[in-house]
Amino acid sequence: APPVVNAGADVTTCGTPVQLGATMTTPGLPGACNYSLRLIDTFGDGWDGGAQVTVTMDGISNTYALGDPPGNQMDINVPVLQGDVITLTFQAGSLWNGENRYVLRDAAGTVVFNSGLGPATGVGWSGTASCPPEPFTFTWTPTAGLSNANIANPIANVAGTTVYCVTALQPSHPNCTATDCVTITVDTGVDPGTNGSITVCENGAAFDLFPLLGGTPTAGGSWSAPGGVAHSGNFTPGADTPGVYTYTVLGSAACGGTPETATITVAVSPLADAGTNGTLTICSTSGAQDLSTALGGTADAGGTWSGPSPVNGSVFDPGTMNVGTYTYTVNGTTPCPSATATVIVTVNTPPNTIVDGFLTLCSSDASTSLFAQLGGTPDAGGTWSGPSAVAG
Repeated sequence: APPVVNAGADVTTCGTPVQLGATMTTPGLPGACNYSLRLIDTFGDGWDGGAQVTVTMDGISNTYALGDPPGNQMDINVPVLQGDVITLTFQAGSLWNGENRYVLRDAAGTVVFNSGLGPATGVGWSGTASCPPEPFTFTWTPTAGLSNANIANPIANVAGTTVYCVTALQPSHPNCTATDCVTITVDTGVDPGTNGSITVCENGAAFDLFPLLGGTPTAGGSWSAPGGVAHSGNFTPGADTPGVYTYTVLGSAACGGTPETATITVAVSPLADAGTNGTLTICSTSGAQDLSTALGGTADAGGTWSGPSPVNGSVFDPGTMNVGTYTYTVNGTTPCPSATATVIVTVNTPPNTIVDGFLTLCSSDASTSLFAQLGGTPDAGGTWSGPSAVAG
């Protein structure tokens, strides 16, 4: 089976170094290893009389003998590959051969063959080499931020989110590689921004609270209205309650996962109400009148009057002021506009005083104007009534 490497689980860090750890999930293929051949002389004076052992692998032979020194024993490293056929051939010494012995061990140190004392001339043992899986080498990329890019478990120290990939291979099998990647996410914490405030008019358009936060707030948080109930973050004047709206962002567990908050204080100004337009008709001989009584609706108190004549408070005096259109203005509370309403004032003059007159006529007299018989300075255009109908 092809090799499989696991780069480890993705990691989120709050800016602290991260220990990477690549592991192999398959054992890999056997590779080269070392067998060990030990030559032994029990007397300790080396092999005598030409004693020697020949190691043959793949048609290549090497011959070894135990000299003096070392005299008692000597270890010989025998490099092998998985599946190599190893043959040990002994040439017995003409002297003291009974002191001689040789032992072959595999890469794990296990005895594969023990000749015993006084081995005979000829092939002592032949077999196939068996090597354990070859260790893997590891290479990480990119190398930036790593303590050592060529080990399985380097330390990564990064300032931003980084993807590291590891490639594993066995030197004896360079074409059989395995690769896996791990992502290190750097959590720099969250920022709810700084507190803000706004004053709007009660008939203003809906607006987003988020742009009112100062600083560099992290998007994706949640809003709550006064009293702690959840809110969309989109404020509608006249419908939503004025007050303190809270924005909350929650960091990841890497940086503690503590909620961070900032607030927007929303004030809503009421619209000014000057009432509705009206009219006022009075006699020139009437006393002063309150213009406010001529307005319709429910006008706010505290406004100011202006018109053809200066207005003291809200009083119109027909004896001293001019007729015309008088305007009532209520200043709006920022950012609301001011409101106005008008009262059209008409002043009527009473008729002139009439003095009674007398008229004596003969029945044969011609028609006579009654108006000419009145005293004083009567206004023309009036009507007559009496015992009989009067023409004109």
